[in-house]
Amino acid sequence: MNLESYLAKPDKTIHQHNQDLLTCLSQLTELGYLQDEQIIFLLTESCLYHDCGKANEEFQRRVQSKGRKIKFDSTKEVPHNVLSLYFIEKEKYQNKDDLVMIQYAVAYHHNYGSVEDYLVKKQDLIKKLLEPLSAYHSFRVRPFIKQMAAIRQNPKAILVKGLLHKCDYCASSGVRAEYPNDFLENALADLLHTWQQNNPDAGWNPLQQFCKENQNENIMAIAPTGMGKTEAALHWLGSGKGFFVLPLRTAINAMYDRIRIDLLHQQNIQERLALLHSESAEYILENMEMDIREVESYNSLGRQLSLPLTITTMDQLFDFVFFYAGYELKLATFSYSKIIIDEIQMYNAELLAYLIFGLEEIDRMGGRIAIITATLMPFVKDKLMEKIKFVQQGFPNDLKRHCVKIVDEAINTEDILKVYAHNKKQGRRNKILVICNTIKKAQELYREIEEAVPIVPAEELHMLHSRYIRRDREQLETEIKEFAGSRKVLDEPNNGIWVSTSLVEASLDLDFDYLFTELQDLNSLFQRMGRCNRLGLKGVDEVNCFVYLQINQSLLGDFIDEKIYDISKNKLLSFAKEKNESLMDEQEKVTMLKQFTTEKMKDSEYMKKFNETYRLLDLFRRNPDGKKKELRHIQSQEIIPYCVFDKYCDEIKDLEEKLEENGLSQGKRIQFTHELKKYTVSIPYYVYRNYRNNLNKGKSINRGSVRVSDYERIPIVGCTYTEKKGFESLEDKDVDDPMIW
Repeated sequence: MNLESYLAKPDKTIHQHNQDLLTCLSQLTELGYLQDEQIIFLLTESCLYHDCGKANEEFQRRVQSKGRKIKFDSTKEVPHNVLSLYFIEKEKYQNKDDLVMIQYAVAYHHNYGSVEDYLVKKQDLIKKLLEPLSAYHSFRVRPFIKQMAAIRQNPKAILVKGLLHKCDYCASSGVRAEYPNDFLENALADLLHTWQQNNPDAGWNPLQQFCKENQNENIMAIAPTGMGKTEAALHWLGSGKGFFVLPLRTAINAMYDRIRIDLLHQQNIQERLALLHSESAEYILENMEMDIREVESYNSLGRQLSLPLTITTMDQLFDFVFFYAGYELKLATFSYSKIIIDEIQMYNAELLAYLIFGLEEIDRMGGRIAIITATLMPFVKDKLMEKIKFVQQGFPNDLKRHCVKIVDEAINTEDILKVYAHNKKQGRRNKILVICNTIKKAQELYREIEEAVPIVPAEELHMLHSRYIRRDREQLETEIKEFAGSRKVLDEPNNGIWVSTSLVEASLDLDFDYLFTELQDLNSLFQRMGRCNRLGLKGVDEVNCFVYLQINQSLLGDFIDEKIYDISKNKLLSFAKEKNESLMDEQEKVTMLKQFTTEKMKDSEYMKKFNETYRLLDLFRRNPDGKKKELRHIQSQEIIPYCVFDKYCDEIKDLEEKLEENGLSQGKRIQFTHELKKYTVSIPYYVYRNYRNNLNKGKSINRGSVRVSDYERIPIVGCTYTEKKGFESLEDKDVDDPMIW
């Protein structure tokens, strides 16, 4: 059959489109990502057959309509992926499994409804459409359906189908399937050379050497904050394709900027480094010198998973654990990739189950995994190692960073103010970080400290959490880094108190002089302590970390696991009994975490939730429903506080009008939406529901909404909001709101 006579797209014949897919395939082989000759053969065959069904008369009539969009008519046409099955010459394949894997990839490379239903119920229409074509009518429906039930679990079949998706999507988008990583090792060498200009003895430390020496292995490296884990992870990645997975958007943006600016010096970023999260296009637009079209193209490459190094969230990668239609593309990409997991302690039981289940699938497909973290509880380590083999090593150091006082009370302003006033009087370093478990508690402490004038003047008191409008939060993040970034560790003494939440645990590179924190659990505590005397360059002759054990009991359960909290509290009480107000070195922290064994945790609510989620994912694998699902079930609502709308009314209305313009390009829509959402804050959905209920009862004032698109409007809500404290409550009724981050 002459495929040059039929169109696959308005501007491409089926033959031309197939050649584009084969070009994508050659990119994968040339980079060494595909080396298995059988897989290369099966993928080549799948590429050549996947669109043959488009040669039917009805499809050709639609594709040649020249601007007149003709919809698919199920009474006249059968999806082309179904028809393509009839063009596969089964006599060519001596190995029956080869034929079945090609059929599987071709039949399901699109999700246009049930392939089986079309094959069984539309035989007359199929014969009519194929009659004028050189199709091979030796294809048999019943054996095919029977074989498909078994082939779905075959790793090779998953790989071929996933790579066909990748080649097809990249060819259709006109982008490379993969870009080479021919820069990272040189960039790391240049970084070391820069260090050696200031210190001739500078070299890669044992952690970094370990990662470099084990590039072809799954690794598990545990090392304290300040040991250069980022450089270590990049050494492990080497010249391979990699995904750097972090838990928070703020952390991802910071890592992206660090690699983009400090390591790659902003050279050829569009072919080297991707940023991938729900607001990545907006962040790129804001921080990169690109026009809108360049941003669209660059962001699209990131979403195609085509760039050699991607900084991203778990949500963007690990949704394949739900085995939705087309999930194989991601898993196939990960089969030749390296996955770096940082800050694993930040995930709750449900997310940890998604992560470990996904890592097991990636390992099964041939991908490589690195767990590089400051803390790792034994029961989590045991779960990771149940099905994955790791080369593992711990890297304790002798840094003396934290002199700790354990206080079996609730956190209070008196202690904070006492230390602050004393340091100020003595002219000593006086950067204090206060971390609370909830936003509500942080705001409460902030108000109490705010009243302590003149001890703490207004310009020396700040707060940061997640309930600010975006423009205010961006400004606050910039200010906290300027005030206490780790590069400013030896600056002249400065006075300031920042009150925050777990948001700062893993997201910002900070180095404060003193820490006052509520206990959540030991994992979280040690991360928080890493934001104080981060590099160990300050003295530890007196207490610099104050840990308060008494917390709001209502948080135990869904937010803080009671078992983990109790073990943490008891271990800290033991420390206090033996040596309160003394050094807590890195080895002691590791020893404390050893309390969290699999045996101690087996009956905890945390493990029950983990096991329940893991079993559910295993069920999805065996009985997929084909639907895409969200990993995180965060119920929230974006609003514009009325006071913000009132202040920036002209700017907001101008953006709303721009978004309503006819013929607005996708790039401009991204730009204007991003600018508009700088005035929004995300609040818990039940708080918003309370507002809606009061609105229906006539107890709240309807202040309207701002239109973003036909499908999205942002409500304007009367609430208590200030640039200093962020969102606090609805104007009409306060609610008991944990507001965690």
